[in-house]
Amino acid sequence: KEGGGGGGATREEVVSEQVTELQAKLPADFKPDEVKTALKHMGPTKPLNICLKQESDRLQKVLSLVRAQLAGLKLAIAGTIMMSPELAEAVGALFLARVPAAWAAVSQMHAPNLGVWFSNVISRAEQLSGWLRSGRPASFWLAGFFNPQGFLTANRQEVCRK
Repeated sequence: KEGGGGGGATREEVVSEQVTELQAKLPADFKPDEVKTALKHMGPTKPLNICLKQESDRLQKVLSLVRAQLAGLKLAIAGTIMMSPELAEAVGALFLARVPAAWAAVSQMHAPNLGVWFSNVISRAEQLSGWLRSGRPASFWLAGFFNPQGFLTANRQEVCRK
């Protein structure tokens, strides 16, 4: 009798495909000069706009780290650069559909799997970029803030100052 041969993709091939998909879905960076210009038109000293600036800066840190690690993973899997312990951990996490430890640490977002975490990042980016592009929305996704208490405090300050 003959045993079945393994025709499946290797761990690195699976992760490489996943990296390509994530890179395609990753939101655009929040460029500091564009954020500053948008805030200037909305009133940079208004408490909610200060909150917007802080939230976009925080999300940019997450996006920068994820973008850099995804690019590093591509190169490491291809053998162009050395696989650092951090990249090796990310390969293992992505293979198991988990959030790499470095991403979870910088984002301070906890999710049961990579899909939920990544869609959360995309939704946060959409909320903040929409606010920057089109002005203050009629409603907010409170769970989409890194510091929801700060948002509520800023909202209270704006109401009290009117």
